[in-house]
Amino acid sequence: MFPEEIRPAAHLVFLIDVSGSMEDGPKLPLLKEGLELLTHELREEDFVSIVVYAGHSGLILPPTSGADKQTIIEALDLLQAGGYTNGGEGIRLAYRQAEEHFIEGGINRVVLATDGDF
Repeated sequence: MFPEEIRPAAHLVFLIDVSGSMEDGPKLPLLKEGLELLTHELREEDFVSIVVYAGHSGLILPPTSGADKQTIIEALDLLQAGGYTNGGEGIRLAYRQAEEHFIEGGINRVVLATDGDF
């Protein structure tokens, strides 16, 4: 872990499972709440992308600066669960985002958020 004052810029690509199994219990609401908390810790030089997968995959949020917290939170609010699981397509799209918007010398991650029904 880096102290905040020396942490390199980050590009975090969240690959989020929005398939029907995420409707059970508080899975998706809890995930959205956690990502909103993380959003408040982002800096201007940090970027977040959101890719979802269920029956189809899609880019819900292109790389967005941590300074634009409202846009990130609004994208999270749009997430709803339903459909079957097509994780392979989502992984390809998430890694394409990570490669296309790679921050040289930064922290670049694809984070898979799922209940494990992949």
